[in-house]
Amino acid sequence: MAEIAAVITHAEAIHGAYLAEFKDKPSLWQNVREDFVDLNEAWAKVKLRLNPKEPNSIALLQALEKHESIFTIRTKPDFTKLDAEKQLLSATQVVLKEEWRRVKWGEPVYKGATFLAGVLVIGGLILLLKSYLW
Repeated sequence: MAEIAAVITHAEAIHGAYLAEFKDKPSLWQNVREDFVDLNEAWAKVKLRLNPKEPNSIALLQALEKHESIFTIRTKPDFTKLDAEKQLLSATQVVLKEEWRRVKWGEPVYKGATFLAGVLVIGGLILLLKSYLW
């Protein structure tokens, strides 16, 4: 998921800017503003793509919320909590694996429809063959 990579990239860029210790807040803000905007956009895109009813998606949403809590507007980000990125990556890997399995094997409705189509085609061929031979 490219958005998770963007979340981590922009979070690390913001962290790096804080480590650079700018002389004043306006200079710091000028440096990190775009990263904050892109970080918020990436968070939103991830949230929009997840199903809040699936357990693995719920775990990823919780990891994302924990990551978001680092970057509150009113205070300096608490970079000691950046280990939340590990939890975010782990939850993302589980969701991606689940989605890959779903794409690889198909959803239940798709599997049922393809099976039914196969049965109908074979049945039709058998009836056609019977009518041809009789």
